[in-house]
Amino acid sequence: MVSECPKFCYWNKVLQLECLLLAFIRSQREANYALYVQTLTAIIPWIFAMDHYHYARWLTVHVTDLQELPNDSVDIHRAFVNGRFVTQKSSHKFSALAHDQIHEQQNAIVKGDGGVIGITENEAASRRWMVAGSEIARIVSEFEDQFQRQKQTDVRHHEQLPSVKKSFASDLNNAISSFEKLGNPLAEDSNDLYVLDSKVIMPDEVIATMRSVEETGKTQFDGFVEKRIKDPSVNFYDNISKNHLSLSKSKSKKTPGKSQAKITNMKSNVELFSRFYISCQARDGDLDACFEHECYGWPPALAEGIHTMRPPASKADLVPCLEALAPRPHDALKALVCILDGAALVHKLEPRKCNRVVRTFGDYAQKQFLPYIARKLNEETVMRVDVVWDTYRTDSLKGGSRLCRGTGIPLHVTEQASVPQNWSSFLRVDSNKICSVSLQLLCKRWLFQRENTAYNP
Repeated sequence: MVSECPKFCYWNKVLQLECLLLAFIRSQREANYALYVQTLTAIIPWIFAMDHYHYARWLTVHVTDLQELPNDSVDIHRAFVNGRFVTQKSSHKFSALAHDQIHEQQNAIVKGDGGVIGITENEAASRRWMVAGSEIARIVSEFEDQFQRQKQTDVRHHEQLPSVKKSFASDLNNAISSFEKLGNPLAEDSNDLYVLDSKVIMPDEVIATMRSVEETGKTQFDGFVEKRIKDPSVNFYDNISKNHLSLSKSKSKKTPGKSQAKITNMKSNVELFSRFYISCQARDGDLDACFEHECYGWPPALAEGIHTMRPPASKADLVPCLEALAPRPHDALKALVCILDGAALVHKLEPRKCNRVVRTFGDYAQKQFLPYIARKLNEETVMRVDVVWDTYRTDSLKGGSRLCRGTGIPLHVTEQASVPQNWSSFLRVDSNKICSVSLQLLCKRWLFQRENTAYNP
């Protein structure tokens, strides 16, 4: 199941990481040394895979030292096993802290409420703080300890109080309701890996990263230990190679602007002029006669570069030119069937132009798309309205034209999915145009009959 379904593989790894993080927190709160070393060893491969090389380098040294303690220092290892690798400041359960966090708390006491900025700017205050700061921290700590011993007899953790439990239950119910609204991704028969709220589909390289990230980090971690710590054949401070794994949606490709395109064309023209000039000099050609001809295959006003013709801003710009070539007949033909282009309708019927509130794709289908077809059936004299959808082939001649219109983000379209704000960018992806309405309405062609003005798949 993990190897076949990307969604199951992703959520399985998320659950593993969350359990690993909770186990690491538990090891410190309960002063469990064996669990601390075990979880930290399991976390380091992920740090290597994510290219956090500073943490990866020194955490590896830390874990290696902890693993060698039984052989190098038995007394320190025994003290760590007894829980001395963390500090218990209070009498509450599950509240031990790492030594560096205790050090930060002591610094907060020494600096006071004003922070360290005011101390460093005043030389006299800085000298007083250097002499008396540690003593003030000691007195405050002893006073707090004595006060807690007299007043606090409850050893429970602060999250075991009734108010915290009530707040946690409320947050848990809100999280459950949110997940129920988003739906169960594993219940859908789809191999797409997508974000639950935005429904953005992840590319194939992200799925490949998800399946190999743990093994990649483990291989890099084992190699670091073998080559730089146990057998230092490689300098310890040499750079750690980055993996540059794809972890989110693909970055949009940068397209050169018009100014850059003009500069490129000018460089090409200069190079072409130099070649013409050398050729004419070598062959005793007439340079003036050579430059009487165009170097483009079409007029420069219609050119966009040397080998590219400037396309119209919209295909509708060609309609006035073609109307004169196809005059309309004087007598209107009486048709019994009206055939509509489904993709053209999706482009025409934008959700933001609807007079009703359209938030999801289900609303778009029921409140805007189907009512439009029903109105066409009532307005025309036809007995039937068919909606036909295009088939977007990768090897089609139109594929190049579609790529020139820009790129978008593929979305996983469901009835509860929110309609994107940028409708034109959404329709630049072929899979979105197919899924947005055709699969949403469970078929790629509808038949509307005048007898009951209903649609049947």
